[in-house]
Amino acid sequence: MRGPLVCEKYPNKYRGTITIVGREILTEKNRKITLRVQARNLALKNWIVKPDVFFELSRKDGGNKVIEDILVYKSERRNTKNVSWDSFVLLERDFWQNDGKNPDDYIRFACFHHKQNGKHKLLGESTLRVIDFLENEGRKQRFPLGGLSELLVSCEFEKTFLEYIDGGLEVQLNIAIDFTASNRDKNYDLHKNGPDETCYEYAIRVVGNILERYDSDKQISVYGFGGEFNNSGFVSHEFALTGNNEKLKSTGFQR
Repeated sequence: MRGPLVCEKYPNKYRGTITIVGREILTEKNRKITLRVQARNLALKNWIVKPDVFFELSRKDGGNKVIEDILVYKSERRNTKNVSWDSFVLLERDFWQNDGKNPDDYIRFACFHHKQNGKHKLLGESTLRVIDFLENEGRKQRFPLGGLSELLVSCEFEKTFLEYIDGGLEVQLNIAIDFTASNRDKNYDLHKNGPDETCYEYAIRVVGNILERYDSDKQISVYGFGGEFNNSGFVSHEFALTGNNEKLKSTGFQR
C-alpha cells in the first residue's frame, strides 16, 4: 500500500510518499545471519567530489504481481572508494518473500553516492538469487557493479547449540550448590535430608537429566559453597559433595 505524505499546513505541496508492505512472517526461518560487505574501485566519475558512499540491501517482492524493491538494510556512509562497512545481523526470513522455498526469490545490493537533495547517485548494483547466496554461506562472494567495481559479501549463520555439538564440541557438566544462609528460613531448608525431594534436588534432577545427555563422559562434578562441610568448624566456598576432593565426579542423578 502506498500513499502521499501530507502536511496539513501546506496540503498541496509534495512531501513524498510512504509505502507499507505486509507479509506472513516465516517463523521457521529465524536464524541470525551476520553479513560483512566491502566495495572495491567504486566508480566516481567526478574526481573532485569526495566519496560519500553507502549501500542498500533490498528484497525483490512480487507479491502484488509488480516487482518492487523492499528495503531490508541501509548501511552507514563512508568517505572512500574502497570501503568496508560495519558488519550487521539479519534474520534468514528477511531475505525471502513468503514461504522461503521459491528458488526465484532475489535480493539486490546497490551502492550509492550520497546527495544532500536525496537524489542519490547509483554507482552500481547486483541482483542474485537468495538460494544461491545462502548456499555459499561462510565464503566471500564477489558481485560485479559495472566496470572494475565490485562488491564483496560474506554471510555466516549463527550456529545453534546442537550444531556445535555435531561439529565436535565437548561439554562438561559441573554443578555448584549454594549452602549460604541466604536461601533458608526458620521453617524451610533447601538442603534438608528428608523423605521429600527439596527444590534444589528437583531442579538438579530435571535440568541435569537433560544436560547429562550432552556431557562428553557422563561424569558430573558437584560442588558446594558457603557451608560448613563435615563439621570442619569453618565455612568453605568450594567443597566436593562426593565427600572426597580427589574424586569429584559422579554418574547420573539419583537420591
